[in-house]
Amino acid sequence: MGFPVFVRGVIPAGTQKASLAKLNVPVICGGVTVRPGDMIIADCDGVVVVPKESEDSVFEKAQAKFEKEQHIVEELRKGRSSLEIYGFDKLISKLETL
Repeated sequence: MGFPVFVRGVIPAGTQKASLAKLNVPVICGGVTVRPGDMIIADCDGVVVVPKESEDSVFEKAQAKFEKEQHIVEELRKGRSSLEIYGFDKLISKLETL
């Protein structure tokens, strides 16, 4: 059908249509409670649940991390090493003088 499916395991049981399903109620998936309105974000590395009340702060933090990573990529393209970018070269030189 062309859409991704993420599973924690396989249960070889058929579906039952004997009753109507409940809608807009919390469910537990992989030990995590997912409530109506929560955001589910998934990629090849995994799946994360973002609670509805945390969406704005999570987005702001993700945007800040993305911008920081873009800056690091630019510095790498300029020829700087990750040791220099993160300041580890200075820490190493301090350790060498001890």
